[in-house]
Amino acid sequence: MSTNLQTNSIESFLNSLAAKTSTPGGGAVAAITGAHGCALISMVCQFSTNFEDATQMDNRAQQARASFLNLAQADIEAFNMVMAAYQQPKNEIGREVNIQSSLLQAAEAPRAMMVLANSLIDDTLTLLQRGNKNLITDTGMIAILIETTIRSSELNILVNLKSINDESYKTEVISEIMECKSRLKELERVTDQIRQSLQVS
Repeated sequence: MSTNLQTNSIESFLNSLAAKTSTPGGGAVAAITGAHGCALISMVCQFSTNFEDATQMDNRAQQARASFLNLAQADIEAFNMVMAAYQQPKNEIGREVNIQSSLLQAAEAPRAMMVLANSLIDDTLTLLQRGNKNLITDTGMIAILIETTIRSSELNILVNLKSINDESYKTEVISEIMECKSRLKELERVTDQIRQSLQVS
């Protein structure tokens, strides 16, 4: 079954995900979750003609969506490299170097997902204020999907950092995680505000 995520149907991807194989896994799911958020940003923008930045926001979302799909593929390839490195004979020269190199690559894919998702927060906040109010629940879904992408990417970063020996790299990435997570409250406020507006009297 093909693992090319840009040509797979939804059903084909879900079958691959459910199969007893290591990839695709949670990293690819995190990226596709981000891509879903981007697609919804584009939809809301196209129904929101009342503010000038809607077209530029749509363009950013389309570029981010393509990037998320590329990152999903990169995550699959990086994980496969990690598995191949660990499967080398333990006494093989260069095995530890290969393991460390592959772990760094495996951490970089979710790191990029996290940073990319974080970059979409400001546009989400704009849509809450200026987007088409008939699509308010779609805007809420955007906030939820972006938050989920950041939180799930964090886990996928940490599982690799745990085995990485480069302390300066780990410090740098942990700092980046904290920076991205510091904005999650803004996304939670988006969904809280929408939920309140939908209260049935």
